[in-house]
Amino acid sequence: MADRLKGKVAIIGGGTSGMGTAMVELFSTEGASVVFSGRRVDRGTELEEKVRSQGLEAVYVQGDFTKYEDMKNVVNKAVELYGRIDVLVNNAAYSTPAAIQDMDIEKQFYPTFDLNVKSYFTMIQLVLPYMMKQGGGSIINVSSASGQDGSPNFSMYAASKGAVNQLTRSCAMEYAPYNIRCNAIAPGMTYTEKMIRGSKHAIASLAVVPMKRGGEAIEQAYAALFFATDECPYCTGAILNVDGGQTCGPMRPSED
Repeated sequence: MADRLKGKVAIIGGGTSGMGTAMVELFSTEGASVVFSGRRVDRGTELEEKVRSQGLEAVYVQGDFTKYEDMKNVVNKAVELYGRIDVLVNNAAYSTPAAIQDMDIEKQFYPTFDLNVKSYFTMIQLVLPYMMKQGGGSIINVSSASGQDGSPNFSMYAASKGAVNQLTRSCAMEYAPYNIRCNAIAPGMTYTEKMIRGSKHAIASLAVVPMKRGGEAIEQAYAALFFATDECPYCTGAILNVDGGQTCGPMRPSED
């Protein structure tokens, strides 16, 4: 245990799968008391038991982050158990493919923005009073390379992540005087339950990645960890691309 987060209390949304699970495990290993949420109770309780069996601190709170009361409950639980909130990771996300002309506004547009933007804003709003009172904190939003490059057939996902970038920068400027940092990581193609290693979609996605490999969930977790620590006290409003070079520019054929 490196104890880079020793004594800190972290809330992680969307912690029951993919990058969120990797963050729960890593943050707790680094000494944080982690309160995490997700919709799937079986996964949440299993992850909590796994972490606690290692003598580490993690508490699962079931929640749907499209619902205000569920978000408020997670924040209240963290304060009830630990008395403070040092780190917030907004990681819950929704995406579904659809061409713009075929998109169902009610079933695809609104759910994407409700989870990917509205929940991030709401969670930030809920934790700010505690961070301001205690003299600081770190807010980390999970954006996406799509928020900068766009994404055909995932227009609403890309638009929502572009909104996350601007929310991150705006929050950073507003709350810098309170020693509250707000940064984002922007993952590129990363292997999760939705991006299956070796699948047709994953292989096609590698075409725009200069490193010619997909990212791992733990690599995204380490990027989030950096922002959660006290190792970057002068860094706020940053969007950290963790994408194998995807957002550097268009891939061009080699001249060799």
